[in-house]
Amino acid sequence: MKKFFAITGNLLAETTMTFDMPAVGATARALAPAGFQVGGKGVNASKAISAISRALPKSGVKAYSVIFPAGANGERCMDFLREKKFCQTISERVSGETRMGLVCVDAKTGVETTFLGDGIPIGIGAFKRALKKISSKAAPGDILALCGSFPGWSARHAQELRKLRLSKNLIFCADTYGAPLRDAANMKCDLLKINRREFFAHLARTRDNGSFKAFKNAFEKTAKRLNAVYFAVSDGENPALFKESDRETFLIEPPRAETVSSTGCGDIMFACMAYELFFANTAFKLAAARAVKWASLEAGKRGICSLTCAEIARILKK
Repeated sequence: MKKFFAITGNLLAETTMTFDMPAVGATARALAPAGFQVGGKGVNASKAISAISRALPKSGVKAYSVIFPAGANGERCMDFLREKKFCQTISERVSGETRMGLVCVDAKTGVETTFLGDGIPIGIGAFKRALKKISSKAAPGDILALCGSFPGWSARHAQELRKLRLSKNLIFCADTYGAPLRDAANMKCDLLKINRREFFAHLARTRDNGSFKAFKNAFEKTAKRLNAVYFAVSDGENPALFKESDRETFLIEPPRAETVSSTGCGDIMFACMAYELFFANTAFKLAAARAVKWASLEAGKRGICSLTCAEIARILKK
């Protein structure tokens, strides 16, 4: 059984409500009961890997979401994950309160406005205990993925992550930003995937002037410096860029589709590429094309991983 361990340093207890959106300062009442889900990039990526295992029963893959719940919100997240059973969990409790998120849906347009609370720092002690739990389950060739922001990240966190990767001979993938992104890049990722905003904010060493030519030039210069095995930068509905080691950069334009909710689409793209590259041994161009297609189709739906098993299987079998 191949295993995918997604570390989420910034768990999210997310509530969604629909409103006739008011003017600033006015009061609005929800038009339907609130919905709840657990968010965080690693949770979303784990959900995508689990969706693959259901769509392709012979894939032989198991997803673990590595989380750090805190307080009542954290307990609610744990209850949700236990109830839904879409992935295994490795949890290490920390003090404080897991951040809250509120997604407000405009009843007339369907446009979503999201408000996010602050995350809580994850101390090195809790991090090391979580990595020890991963180590007890991991085998060579499994995937270790660092996903999303990580409050309280330090050089010691990076050191412990590097030790686990090397000691268990794990495939290391990252879709993160800020200090964790810089450390992940220095670890020579097997797969590094970020979006355009994060790319220019943390890696490119130049400003984004909005042009595709400048984007591509900055991408190629950065790819050469990072020396990642596979490198990808998405840009929403615009073409995404990809590069494998010393091979030429290529782009993939997402299929045109109506966007209902883009939340989690990048996480699905990341998880799909990781599965295709390292578990299904798919060539990079085909893996990237499948990942972009799946993410684009998800943008036309609400929720994370809303495609049916049949729809996912069709994407991955073509």
